Amino acid sequence: MPLPEEKDIKIIDVDGSGEFIRTSFKLLGDLIQRLGLQHTDHILDVGCNIGTVAYALVHYLHLSGRYEGFDMVKKLISSVQKEITTRKPNFNFDWHNIYHPLYNSTGTISAINFTFPYPDESFHCVCMSHLFTHLQSLEVMHYLDEIYRVLKLGGRCLLICFLINSESEQLIAKGKSSQQLIYEIEDGFTKDIDLPERGIGFRENLLLKWINERGFNVLERSYGSWCGRTSSVKEDLLILEKK
Repeated sequence: MPLPEEKDIKIIDVDGSGEFIRTSFKLLGDLIQRLGLQHTDHILDVGCNIGTVAYALVHYLHLSGRYEGFDMVKKLISSVQKEITTRKPNFNFDWHNIYHPLYNSTGTISAINFTFPYPDESFHCVCMSHLFTHLQSLEVMHYLDEIYRVLKLGGRCLLICFLINSESEQLIAKGKSSQQLIYEIEDGFTKDIDLPERGIGFRENLLLKWINERGFNVLERSYGSWCGRTSSVKEDLLILEKK
């Protein structure tokens, strides 16, 4: 499978093609081990960007399995449609003109009004590996609603995020963090007060409240090294189950 161009890889804050490959196969491992992804499952990739999840997944998912990914950056979707869908027809990528001040400032669809274009209970697994840290609180709550709707009963979701708790706050204050989430905004913190969507972390107790209110069980909570703690994972990771 051809690799994305280096200029596109930089969009997702990955240092070159080598790290892109490692990130992709690490995500595949998480999907298999943490979500229980099977060869024939149907999986949704929310904010699929340059195909970070799909690049490794093509080696695992059988033809009877199904991958759906969508993103708001049109040129990235055009690229993965050309490089992946033409080779793997059960991998489908869609562009939606969703407004985002960082990634699609000319978008005409508000994220809080965007309905995922899939029927209820369509997917065994949902992955949100990049977009979550670039959404405001109302958008996060709406996307959680939509993820719950399209998941099958017992289906699982992988979320990668920045959780703000007493430990991460202390490490950020000491300058240990790779993400300087020092500006307080509604429900969390950002590293850019003028453009919060560059990187947002939510208060852990508040995010867990939103998740529980929507009917999810939290099966796993893994804290990442992003804020300066010692960890085998980079960002914080949540595994949710639709109950």
